[in-house]
Amino acid sequence: MSTTAAELKELHDLHQKLHEVQEKLEGGPRRIAAREQIVSKKEAELEAARAKLKQMKLSSDQKSLQLKTNEAKIDSLKAKLNEAASNREYEIITSQIEADKVANSVLEDEILASLDSIDVQAKLIEKLQQELESAVADCKRFKAEFEETIPGLKDDEAQLQAAIKDAESCIPASERAHYQRLVAAHASSALAAVEENACSECYTMLEANTIVELNVGKIRFCRSCGRLLYRV
Repeated sequence: MSTTAAELKELHDLHQKLHEVQEKLEGGPRRIAAREQIVSKKEAELEAARAKLKQMKLSSDQKSLQLKTNEAKIDSLKAKLNEAASNREYEIITSQIEADKVANSVLEDEILASLDSIDVQAKLIEKLQQELESAVADCKRFKAEFEETIPGLKDDEAQLQAAIKDAESCIPASERAHYQRLVAAHASSALAAVEENACSECYTMLEANTIVELNVGKIRFCRSCGRLLYRV
């Protein structure tokens, strides 16, 4: 490996390390936001479950009230049996009592079913509450851990940027502007190693004269993707 190739490889390595550090700095807030979204989703699920439980209890209470109303009506009809003026009236009252008893039987089944559903919903709410608490704790933990790493990552970033600036001295002034445009466009992949006479970024085979020029330490760019090439 020529001196120029070794210098370019070192520059490429520095760019890749800087990219890793910056990814951690930029990725932290994204991962925090993702956890906050999970918390918001769990909060919404819990709120919806609580609203549903409230509606279920209201419906059950209405059925219980209807049952009591029907039972009072049956008691009233039973009292009227002794006052029936004719067999026909007696039969009508008796039929009404039987019909109300059937209606009450249906209501009792519905109330029992609603109580079972309320119990299931209450358990679901308990589960959702635990999931929410877990999501909140995970979000707080990750945020605290990330914030602890920020100073070290910032220091690494500054050191790598300074090292890159020093390492860029291997690039001729005539090619510096082109190189800077590549860095602006491709960041850590602005440079590409030559592997088996091909650009490792776009896999285009290099011309023989380009290989020769690289071997003697000249600065060359890939004719296909434009990356700054170096031999390994």
